[in-house]
Amino acid sequence: MEQRNNKPRVFLSHSKRNVDFIKRIDGDLRGCQIDTWLDEVDIRHGRSWQDSIFEYGIPTCDAVIVYLTEVSAQSPVVKKEIDVALLQNLKDKSVAFLPYVNNEKVRDELRPDIQALQVPEWNDNNYNFQLPRVVAEIWRSYLERTIAIAVKDEHLKRIESELEL
Repeated sequence: MEQRNNKPRVFLSHSKRNVDFIKRIDGDLRGCQIDTWLDEVDIRHGRSWQDSIFEYGIPTCDAVIVYLTEVSAQSPVVKKEIDVALLQNLKDKSVAFLPYVNNEKVRDELRPDIQALQVPEWNDNNYNFQLPRVVAEIWRSYLERTIAIAVKDEHLKRIESELEL
């Protein structure tokens, strides 16, 4: 049985050049009772950042926010985080993949599988409009995942009980 926290946890994928915007998101999400996974906070000193992100970061989260800008869209690390997040989403359909772009131009240059998704614009101009929508989507995904895990656990308990009989 998987142990669940009582609030969602979100991985924040970004380029270091966008860290100020990400720190703003981080603070506001925490204010909305959402735990975040942020590399500069959650990777312990002397640890492999790659292992930390791909073993202890993304797989332990209920959602992955990918903030795509001209810089981050070209980052090899962000590209790999997107691939891992998409694979995790396919494997465990209840992990939300939440991509955002800072402007329309970036959306037009995304790879086709990401362009096929709803990818809202999120920047300083519409920050306060998007934040409640992002928070609602994170909580919705968390609740869906929590219910799916509870249903799976209950199903396993029933099977174990039937085997005991």
